Amino acid sequence: MKAIVSIGFVFLSLALNAGAIAFSWTWFISPLGVPEIGYAHALGIGGLVSYMTNPTNVKTEKKEHWETIAIIVLRPVIFLAVAYLIKCFM
Repeated sequence: MKAIVSIGFVFLSLALNAGAIAFSWTWFISPLGVPEIGYAHALGIGGLVSYMTNPTNVKTEKKEHWETIAIIVLRPVIFLAVAYLIKCFM
């Protein structure tokens, strides 16, 4: 059961991160004349950045299950909130 829940949160994390990237792109990059990106492109960009910035040889500390879930959900939500505030001043 725990594996199924974990897999569900992986997909939730991918969806939230891709949404944050797509909205950020629309708010900050598109006004510069670059075309908007879709959800699939946002997933690809998110994967590329994650691959480049999270080397697999780095040991991570073991977290509680609820801490991992909070990070998965809150990180993109907080990022989008801050990005929206920045967009309001543009």
